[in-house]
Amino acid sequence: MFFYQSDSQESDIEYVTNSSASINTALSRQSQGTTQVMYTNQPTSTGGSETHSGVPSPGNATLFAHEYRWDWTPSSTAFYIDGVLTQNFTTNVPDLPGQYMFNNWW
Repeated sequence: MFFYQSDSQESDIEYVTNSSASINTALSRQSQGTTQVMYTNQPTSTGGSETHSGVPSPGNATLFAHEYRWDWTPSSTAFYIDGVLTQNFTTNVPDLPGQYMFNNWW
């Protein structure tokens, strides 16, 4: 799922479960093959670098329901799993309103 206004105003939560070539970058961020939830704030300026981090997934997403959330404020993007803060970014924080979108890549 992601917040999107433009390519420079975007925050993502990605649950990476596939090893296809299109997500090799995300998989290379994983440690020892552990499925991770990836968080990203896209660069807010041309030529900038994204802010990203991965945390271990809370378990098998097909067996249990989990709450994935982020709180967006003018100074930070705070990411939560099941009500627990797991990451907080203060760089590349979007500063324009946009839409929340959901994708399920097959």
